[in-house]
This record gives sequence, C-alpha cells and structure tokens, in this order.
Amino acid sequence: MDIPNSPKPNCIAAIFTCSCCNYSTTIYSDVELVEINEDVFDINSKGEETIMGIIYRDDLDITDPIHPQCTYTPLRKYNCTSWDDPSLKIHWTEQPVSCMDCDKNTMQFVEYTVGLNTQLLYERYLNPLKPPLEPTGKLDENGKYWVYYIIPSSAKL
Repeated sequence: MDIPNSPKPNCIAAIFTCSCCNYSTTIYSDVELVEINEDVFDINSKGEETIMGIIYRDDLDITDPIHPQCTYTPLRKYNCTSWDDPSLKIHWTEQPVSCMDCDKNTMQFVEYTVGLNTQLLYERYLNPLKPPLEPTGKLDENGKYWVYYIIPSSAKL
C-alpha cells in the first residue's frame, strides 16, 4: 500500500472530492493509520466485515464547523479475511467517505491542506484525550533537585 506523504509532519486535514458530482470538502483525522483491533472490527448491515474509523468533517452542520463521523472500511478492499491480519494497514485518506449531495461513499482524497478548523479539532477533540502530565523530581549526587515530566508511551502528543 502506498501511503501518501504529508507536506508537514502534523498535517491532519485533506480535501476530498466526490467522484460523481465534484462536491468538495475538508476532512480531518487525528491519525495517519486507522487503529485496528477487535474493538473497531464490525459487521455492517450488508454482512460485510469492516474496520471502523473516525474522521472529522466541517460540512455536516452549518452552525457547527467540525463533527466526528464514523467510517466503515470493508476488509474485502484489502483482500483480507480477518481484522488481525498483520499486513492490514488502512491510511486515513483511504476510508470510505460519504458525499453530502450523492449520499454515497464516493468522496476521494485529493490533496492535503491546512484545515481552517484544525485548531478547533485540537481544542474540542484531541487535547482533552491527552493524559495529564505531572512533574516528577529527582535529587542528583550534587544535591540538585531536577524536575521532569514522564510522558506515557500511550500518550498522543
């Protein structure tokens, strides 16, 4: 699978355009690759095995500029028979995205962009998920007290 290179290390916004009607919008994500585990595995109403992901959209509600939305990527798209296949990697820009006009999963990644609502995405959804960091101290052999922070390996920074 080719993973597109983001122009900036923390770029999380991209333009998606509908392949049927050319409707276009900005979509946001907080991950490069969709986390795949038993909790996000699902069987949709058509009986297909899927992996659930989350994207954030700025076009779902005109009064509120950013909303989370679940996506469901069929395993058949990757020729996989099980969610725990070690070769299964889903880039966030490959998730099926529904067009607001066509009401079909016809939106496709076009390019990365600097999203107008990136700051709001961080304030509303991403920063609250970060674990609080508490200072820890250590006395060295010279009698100096050093304050430092331990960042958990699971922390999203």
